[in-house]
Amino acid sequence: MRRVRQQLDEVDRQLCELLFEDPRASKRALAAAVGVTDETVAARLRRLREDNVLSTTVAIDWEAAGYGAGAIARLRLDRRAAAEVASELARADGAYFVAATTGCCDVVLALLATDLQAMRSKLDELVNQIKGLRSAVVDVVTETPRHALRTLTLPMPAWSPAFLPAPVIELDDLDHRLIERLATSGDESNRELARRLEVSDGTVRARIRRLEDAGLLRVVAGVDPIATGDLRATALVFLTLERSDAADALISSPGVLSAYRCLGSADLALLLGSRREHSLDAFILGEVRGTAGVRAIEVAHLVEVFAHQNLLVRLVG
Repeated sequence: MRRVRQQLDEVDRQLCELLFEDPRASKRALAAAVGVTDETVAARLRRLREDNVLSTTVAIDWEAAGYGAGAIARLRLDRRAAAEVASELARADGAYFVAATTGCCDVVLALLATDLQAMRSKLDELVNQIKGLRSAVVDVVTETPRHALRTLTLPMPAWSPAFLPAPVIELDDLDHRLIERLATSGDESNRELARRLEVSDGTVRARIRRLEDAGLLRVVAGVDPIATGDLRATALVFLTLERSDAADALISSPGVLSAYRCLGSADLALLLGSRREHSLDAFILGEVRGTAGVRAIEVAHLVEVFAHQNLLVRLVG
């Protein structure tokens, strides 16, 4: 899904930064912080949201939602286009990230399941359905030490929490409707949400606080860095380590968007992003390959993303 790049000026970027810190900040507070009028803020935010650059939404902790297992599969194909297979897999149950790639594999598929047994069954079913599959390498995700909550793939699709397998707290119909609304329109005030849901402002505040305190979700603001032109090259790098802490310093590097500790052929998977392709390659060849304790690396450059379930993440940090 390719997005048209938009030009952001300094005011746009200041507003985005402020919303990263306080996703539901009022227009009046934003105007005072940036030094413009309330009307200017309203117009700027409306444009950014309509152009699918900015969104205020929710991040659902997939573990707290009842998904006990996550895995990343690297697929090699024979005589089939990666885009064709990725398009098919994007509709698969449990697929929350699918991309056509070049490098160590042709397609990257990330899956969620309730437990490891369910994950094994789901992977077996998918592997048997993929025509032209040459090989599949699967890494089970054991920990997510870093996740880029500010990085979204927009627009946000309509979404319902009704399918979540086992949330840590019981969700009733009002919770479902509130989360659905926050997912696509998290910028709305408590008053506006209350009006739409036909409840009081206090009920909305209490419900959001209950969901956040339980660790099930967090209201977040993020941008689509493809649309802004800030992210033109991305790659997944799979590392084999000589010791578990060998790449700890890499995880906090500015070029790392997300990090996943794994069991399988890789010990660590890093999602990397850069404004320029040569900068990304330089980071991989320099920082990653040069890190002591990294025994081997495999790189999958992302060509096109066919599915990205922004809402399901691990809430870390």
